[in-house]
Amino acid sequence: MSAAGSSFDVCIVGAGAAGMIAALGLLRKGHSVAVVEKNSDFAREFRGEVLQPRFWRAVESAGLVEIIRSFEHEEFDKMHFYSGEKLATKFDVASISPRYPFLTWMTQPILLNGLLQECQKFEKFKMLFNVNVKKLLREGGRVCGIEIETSESKQTIRAKITVGSDGRFSKMRALGGFKLLRHEHHFDVLWFVSRPR
Repeated sequence: MSAAGSSFDVCIVGAGAAGMIAALGLLRKGHSVAVVEKNSDFAREFRGEVLQPRFWRAVESAGLVEIIRSFEHEEFDKMHFYSGEKLATKFDVASISPRYPFLTWMTQPILLNGLLQECQKFEKFKMLFNVNVKKLLREGGRVCGIEIETSESKQTIRAKITVGSDGRFSKMRALGGFKLLRHEHHFDVLWFVSRPR
């Protein structure tokens, strides 16, 4: 299915975990989906590669737990924190999440490439890398797609629904004129970086 000049049910800007999970969920419901990504692939550094129990609770509602757990990963049910060689504290993940009592180490390239492969099983799916979104298409006061620029040309992708899933510094939010009214994150497990003294 070609994307340029085509019309899709949904166009998703940003092929991170949220964008690709949304794409797969929509495809499984029978919708046509185009995903555009500014980078050339998924081989880049990400902020985190530990999927917490809240991630599994979220994808459970989309019916994707078994698919995502089939991707290469490791699971940990206990955490031990050391100060030097001395054990400072430890806990079982089950104490905070009985339903999903584990932490999952899965690199984002494995997660995203796995989701892409699942999406590619559907004829109504199109993925475009190296895409720069230039503007939103509007008709009758509503957004009806995007204008994109590739290394070769400018193109349009029309869609009934256009989704901005392009992260904290969202270009889609800026193009749409949206203001962030609330911004907070809830974590099941403490995130930290250990640096040598």
